[in-house]
Amino acid sequence: MTKRSGPLNPDARSTLRDVLLPPDGYRLEHCLATAYSLDAETLVTVPLFAAGIGAEEIDKPLGIARIFETASRLTLLVQGDRIGVSNRWKTARALLRLAGDSVVPCSVKGGSFHPKLLVLEFRSL
Repeated sequence: MTKRSGPLNPDARSTLRDVLLPPDGYRLEHCLATAYSLDAETLVTVPLFAAGIGAEEIDKPLGIARIFETASRLTLLVQGDRIGVSNRWKTARALLRLAGDSVVPCSVKGGSFHPKLLVLEFRSL
């Protein structure tokens, strides 16, 4: 198990790619995240980042394979009416289907689902 050298810094900022990137010798076993909103591009790039590759691989065979392999280990809880799919992504439905089962819409009549949580489990290779 990887250990932190100090407490979390509340003023530190990281990109989603940096946070999801497994430490050397590990792979992402599972990710549980919550968000108020989610767009299609983020949905598809999260599995790429968790697999240690960049968004530029999104439409290449390696990227598609990593989306398929990694998305099954992701659970993303999102406010149901805040999941956006632009016209650009409506034509890429097959790609969205690879990661779409990761999303769990969370809607409550008259309320909003707005927590911030990211739990990552890494397993050694």
